[in-house]
Amino acid sequence: MKNSKKKLIIHLGYPKTGSSFLKSYFGSLNTVNYLNETETKFINDLMFTINSLSKNNFKKKKPFYLDYVKKVKFQKINIISWENLSVIFCGNYQSPESKICYIKKIFNLKNFDISFILVTRDTKLHLRSIFLEFNYNLLLYDEKNYSIQYFCDSKLKNKNKDIIKNLSHENLKRKILNFYPNSLFYIFGMNNLLTKKKFIVKFSKILDVNSKYTQSFFNNKKPKNVSLKMNNKWQPKNNFFRIVKNIKKYMYHIDIELIFILTKKTVLYSKWLKFSLRNKFFK
Repeated sequence: MKNSKKKLIIHLGYPKTGSSFLKSYFGSLNTVNYLNETETKFINDLMFTINSLSKNNFKKKKPFYLDYVKKVKFQKINIISWENLSVIFCGNYQSPESKICYIKKIFNLKNFDISFILVTRDTKLHLRSIFLEFNYNLLLYDEKNYSIQYFCDSKLKNKNKDIIKNLSHENLKRKILNFYPNSLFYIFGMNNLLTKKKFIVKFSKILDVNSKYTQSFFNNKKPKNVSLKMNNKWQPKNNFFRIVKNIKKYMYHIDIELIFILTKKTVLYSKWLKFSLRNKFFK
């Protein structure tokens, strides 16, 4: 009997492991359906909801999401890439397992054959990159007392807490496979994936893409959002412009959706949701 399930590959992150670079690669493929681009409004709204809003908010939106998924023109291979699915730090408010639980309610096992890709990197280098990228969460840190070295050392000493625990890819894999026990879960080291042929071939095979194309893309395109060093000193990213960028990104939700939620106008919120989502997804 022919398998009628739709194949969906979810790239989970981690943040700061070449995720933006891989997104540009996924977007360049004409043999897959990269849902971040073909269904942008839907994916953005879904990810905002499962990352930032409550279980009750998701429940209200769920019928619209399910209706929308029915009309998506899925191809042989479909991809979602969202690095924040893998983390709870850096402004992410739901645990990875909570997010995957929400994902399962929309992309269920009955209709979808789902596999996962996770990219990792050396823990200390990863911590350094996280510090430089997300230091706007530490606006008042004193450079003398809260240096990169202090940040990395303090996290490495507490391996069962916060960031380090979250960066345990085997722990994350185990939790996700509790929801998707028959799914494939691929783990790649960032440097291996981007530079070594055998890993590029394996990665390409997962996506059913010619490995020569992947090799060429990885050779000719370079990650842009990388950590910088000036005068032999690592440079934190600009806090002000990052905050402005994030506010602009979520302004639609902050202006309307979060106002309804914070003021507990539940009846108005439900009516607005019905109108808003139908106009956003079904017009």
